[in-house]
Amino acid sequence: MSELIDKLRGKIRELAGAATGHRRVEAKGKAEQPKGEVKGKAEEPKHEVKEAGREAERPSPS
Repeated sequence: MSELIDKLRGKIRELAGAATGHRRVEAKGKAEQPKGEVKGKAEEPKHEVKEAGREAERPSPS
């Protein structure tokens, strides 16, 4: 979930910087967006392991 927050925060800063002419704010926003993408990629294996554990706990049909 935090990866979505980082992406959104970055996009908001980028747009705010572009709208107000603050290049530094815009650049900071652009830099935050990939951070969120990296977090998202790092979370994928964790979600897969959780899902595999849930499937293993389910009783098999008899």
